[in-house]
Amino acid sequence: MKLITLEGMINMESVRVKIDNIYIEVDYRTELLGVIMWISNYHEKYKQLFNKCGNEFYVNDILKHFSKYKNHKLIKKFEALVEKHSFNYDAPLDLFLQLDSKLNTNKLTDYCYLDRLQGDEKIFDFINELNTFSNEIDFYEFYNSHRTLYAKWINGMSYAFKKYNLSNYFFKYYGYNLNKKLIVNLIPFMTNGGFYCSNDNEVYDCFPVFEGMQAETLFDSTNHEKITLFNPFHEFSHAYINPITDKLKILTKDTNFFDDIRESMKRQAYPYDTHIINEHIVRALEIRYIINVYGDYKWAQELIEDEKENSFIYIEPIVNSLCQYERQRNIYKRIDDFYPIIIKKIKEYKNTKLA
Repeated sequence: MKLITLEGMINMESVRVKIDNIYIEVDYRTELLGVIMWISNYHEKYKQLFNKCGNEFYVNDILKHFSKYKNHKLIKKFEALVEKHSFNYDAPLDLFLQLDSKLNTNKLTDYCYLDRLQGDEKIFDFINELNTFSNEIDFYEFYNSHRTLYAKWINGMSYAFKKYNLSNYFFKYYGYNLNKKLIVNLIPFMTNGGFYCSNDNEVYDCFPVFEGMQAETLFDSTNHEKITLFNPFHEFSHAYINPITDKLKILTKDTNFFDDIRESMKRQAYPYDTHIINEHIVRALEIRYIINVYGDYKWAQELIEDEKENSFIYIEPIVNSLCQYERQRNIYKRIDDFYPIIIKKIKEYKNTKLA
């Protein structure tokens, strides 16, 4: 495997490999974001995302190089965005992955935090200072000095992707390929909360450190391939399911089908019917993936029970309906063809079992 790298700091490129039409990289844009998160108060406000788990040496390196900039005006602007506009979780990652090689953009695609910001002005005020900030703190020197380490992590993680052709599974199961690049973006500064981000051309699974990955073998997936693929499977599946939900409009932000679990879903950042159905379906697809690829019925059943405990009470009828999809692929060529049946089965379940 040849790493795609670039000498020097002009036209910066991230360290990256491609395996079976899926890219794995450590993106310099989100690593800059990681620096900002660690020297600002963000990591303290969202401690659950930053529990150290084998990445202490890397985080300590970030703090050693950049802590002196914690009172920089750009850091204060970032903290204000977080404090006043709930600029958190997927929102910062989504923003940075829309920036060009010079950390700028003329136009943001439809993004999840626009309504929180009440307009573009504040976010562009922040963006316009990023390039100057990154040069001032010598961020590119830091990133380039870690390229060998990033390559080691990428090569370690690639084991699982070579063993199981995830993109081929998507094509066979969903019935088509997306017209976007699928990119696993390792974010070694963060230890929890995988995030799905998408723009016009790319779909990202922002992949954090997970339990079991230690020290410089942070992403050595030799004995963790099932866990390694679990997160990208989930996030990339959103790239298939979410647009179908938006297109068919069977459930929308204005419907109230899931009022029985609304409050619990809100606490998990799924306030609308669209969010709730997308998350239910993707989690059900995970169950079928575990059975179809690994043949692990015990793990699948344990996950079903865990999801129900977590208020995803409609997951079982969705899993059962996906079994029908798998049996009748001569009728349902693509997952979007079958999507209305999933909704129908949920409604039937609700009427008969939860009345």
